[in-house]
Amino acid sequence: MSDGQAPNIDVAALVATIRQEVARRRAHAGNGAAAPDPALRTRDVVGTSSAIEGGLEAGEQLARVGTTVPDWPERSGLKRRLSRLAARVVMRLVVFITKEQREFNVVMVRLLREIVGGLRELDAGLRQTQASLALLEDAYRDDMVVLDERIAARERPVDERVAALERWASDSTERLAADLARTGAEAARSTVRADELDRQLLRLRTGLALQERRLDVFLEEARRRLPAPLDQDQLRVLADGAAAAFEGFYAAFEDRFRGDRDEIKERLRVYLPIIVEVGAGAVVDLGCGRGELLELLRDAGIAARGVDTNRRMLEHCRARGLDVVEADGLAHLRSLPDASLAAVVGVHLIEHVEFATLLQLFDESLRVLRPGGVAIFETPNPANLLVGSCNFYQDPTHRHPIPSPLAQYVAEARGLCRVRILPLHPYPDAFNVHGSELGERVSALFYGPQDYAVIGYRA
Repeated sequence: MSDGQAPNIDVAALVATIRQEVARRRAHAGNGAAAPDPALRTRDVVGTSSAIEGGLEAGEQLARVGTTVPDWPERSGLKRRLSRLAARVVMRLVVFITKEQREFNVVMVRLLREIVGGLRELDAGLRQTQASLALLEDAYRDDMVVLDERIAARERPVDERVAALERWASDSTERLAADLARTGAEAARSTVRADELDRQLLRLRTGLALQERRLDVFLEEARRRLPAPLDQDQLRVLADGAAAAFEGFYAAFEDRFRGDRDEIKERLRVYLPIIVEVGAGAVVDLGCGRGELLELLRDAGIAARGVDTNRRMLEHCRARGLDVVEADGLAHLRSLPDASLAAVVGVHLIEHVEFATLLQLFDESLRVLRPGGVAIFETPNPANLLVGSCNFYQDPTHRHPIPSPLAQYVAEARGLCRVRILPLHPYPDAFNVHGSELGERVSALFYGPQDYAVIGYRA
């Protein structure tokens, strides 16, 4: 610049470069592009800062154009003085033309200075960030090494434990397989043994039936050949023999068709709260059979006595330690004093007696109950068509079904109060047809309660 000329700098190109750089950075921030490498960012900032600093120096020189007169040291004497004088005259003449350019130059220089300052601060921040990242990377690597060591240290005992469990599972599986094989062989032998016992039982039953038939034939032939009619003692002996044969048959019939003992006990459990509610006192179970209700009452701490005529069943009850007597139910009630019982129970009893005996049974029950005592009689429910048309007659000792309205009327007519009907033992819900009125009605007729109990109290 010794010639006093303005440097050859394209300011428009410099401003365009700055604008492109700013636009590029805004695009990176706006579209979520991955941040460039910190070292690259630092080099970009340094390069841009150097370019702007060069432009700043040129701009400062441009800003001085038109404000000072060149010295022209290469000229001397009058020629130099005349040149400077001419320059002053020209500068004064063109000052109104170069004023806006000078002001623009000043503004640009100030802007460039601010940009350079910001870039320098950014450069310093980037360098500090790089140093921090380097420290973090070192710490991360150290932590990962420590973490890997800890994980490895914990994995070793876990692997050992897993291996031990696998060995134990393998050994257990082998032992279980061996046990199952032995159990299967034992089950097969038991099945063979059970089949053999079943065949023996069938042979015994067949032999017993043949013996009973021969005995009947013998007794009939003996009766015809005797010169005189049999006296009462002889007739009683014959009757007892026939009764004993029937009792054995009926006990086996009960075991086959009545149901499992535990199942019957669960069904009879419904009567426990009713009997407990009436308070302390003796209970009589008429037709106690195998003694399921007596056992429930004993376990509940309630004094109870069973009455039945089947000696086979009474033997089963006594073997279980139950209090039973051999007697007719109605006769036993007649032998008891007035108001001496808390409850009279007859489970599947009243369908075995004639209607006149049924009336007497209710009369005697009312007499022996103390005030507040309860009478409970359970019987098959003929409102269930399967029961009324078929199942009821499966027991050869049943006389006729008793509809629940009739049983309730008889109980009320013979003096019991608060009489109600308790439906019992419906078929499982899987038998019912749901979803329509007709289906519900059919289900009620065929799969409703199979039994009911008539329950009444003495006032």
